[in-house]
Amino acid sequence: MARPTTDYVNLIASNLRDRYKTGFPILKELVQNADDAGATALAFGYHAGFASAADHALLQGPALWILNNGRFLASDREAILSFGLNAKAAEAGAIGKFGLGMKSVFHLCESFFYVAHDGHQVFREIWNPWLQDVGSTSMHEQWENITERDLTCLRAVADAQQEVKSDTTWFMLWVPLRMHAHIAIDDGRGKAAIIDRYPGESGGQDLDFFTEPNIYQRIGALLPLLRNLQRVRFGGTSMLRAFDVRLELNAGARRLDHVTDGVQMAGVVCDDRPDNEQLHFLARQYAPARIEPLVLLLDAPGWHKSMAMLGNGKRGQVPDKATPEGAVLLGHADKRQ
Repeated sequence: MARPTTDYVNLIASNLRDRYKTGFPILKELVQNADDAGATALAFGYHAGFASAADHALLQGPALWILNNGRFLASDREAILSFGLNAKAAEAGAIGKFGLGMKSVFHLCESFFYVAHDGHQVFREIWNPWLQDVGSTSMHEQWENITERDLTCLRAVADAQQEVKSDTTWFMLWVPLRMHAHIAIDDGRGKAAIIDRYPGESGGQDLDFFTEPNIYQRIGALLPLLRNLQRVRFGGTSMLRAFDVRLELNAGARRLDHVTDGVQMAGVVCDDRPDNEQLHFLARQYAPARIEPLVLLLDAPGWHKSMAMLGNGKRGQVPDKATPEGAVLLGHADKRQ
């Protein structure tokens, strides 16, 4: 019986072009993913690669890694490896966890790895969009082989982040920065890449946001509006020194939960740099329990529905999320008008 095939590479390239920008927005997506997973801490950094220590070709060159101490469930594996199937459409409180936003890292790579622990077992996987549907001619099939030496290299990076890595559940993403050596030969007609940009080689501009003098301020400004994340640590590169950005709430303050009406909080976001420029903030959220016109719309037969992974592991249609809420945050940074 004939079955339809899917060209994931073209789907990814279209999403990168139409939905997701490169640079800092990629990091912003990964910060949001960590918060949706309930993480309180996140660390990220640049790695030069394992050279001869790893067997996998994609682990031997430069990469970005991102690790958080959020929960990881066995069902998350399917969400990571899916494309276009929304694992969080049925959860009113989640913006996204392993959906299309996470796939924005393909601005930087041809494939990515992840290593995770759910409290009982270790998961390791490579998301290789070049491996097409059964019966199709695939490129980069050799990338599917991850050896114990490869896993040891990845685990060593995760284990070095003891200030962030939880003893129970954690998740680390490894993004091999695209190089010309990673590009496949397409039937002898030429080389094929998801996008024609090479941040793993000198002169690539996709990592320029690392050198922005206010990157820690941009990250810090995200923390007050998130539910869980309290700390973001950057491991540093030859271009930029490491930093540790932390959220500190005033006594008795509670985080914005995007559900409870009238919640107000205040505090500071600070970092460990010598000239530590604190961001003082006050925030208040508006989240009414019920708005009649919206309730009627949500119940209407014509309200849009999306295919999602349900709690039982099966697929089903759920109404698109629409929750009335808003928030205002006022902030002032030290030493600035």
